[in-house]
Amino acid sequence: SRREICACAEKHRSAVLRIKESEDHRCSEKSERKRGCFVESVKIHMIHSLWPEQQGFHLERHREEDEYIFVHFLSPARLSVEGRQFSAREGSCILYNRFSDRTIDAPDVPLLHNWFHAGGNFPALMEKYQLQFNTLYEPGCDAELTGIMQAAERECMRHKPFTDEICALKIEELLARIA
Repeated sequence: SRREICACAEKHRSAVLRIKESEDHRCSEKSERKRGCFVESVKIHMIHSLWPEQQGFHLERHREEDEYIFVHFLSPARLSVEGRQFSAREGSCILYNRFSDRTIDAPDVPLLHNWFHAGGNFPALMEKYQLQFNTLYEPGCDAELTGIMQAAERECMRHKPFTDEICALKIEELLARIA
């Protein structure tokens, strides 16, 4: 059930406890992996959790967006990414690379999904958690991922000091849960 908290892998739990180093004391490239600091922060541009679309939803994009896009499907959909076809089951998620050709279709049921558009150093985070862009993952922890997305969405609406840093930590937690 979406309301239940799943038991995702414990090996990544410590990732959410890491704090971003200040801009004046950036991590060296060698120490970055040991200490778990950000090479460069990531920044959410747009975010929505539990976002509904009507049955028959169709989205098609052709190399036009210079940002990373994350989608967590809470209902089934058909995807095409760079010419590859996928069937996204409930709970699947994907992080699209910048300028990726992609299509999302939900012909049979209304689409419910969590999503964000963001910029920053996603390649470093993807490498850190051994994830790949444009790859469909089924982490099996829908309620937990939705909770992280909701917390990041609320934080983005606050516009308080350190909002960007808190949201960057939420994104890192999300990727750790998927890994």
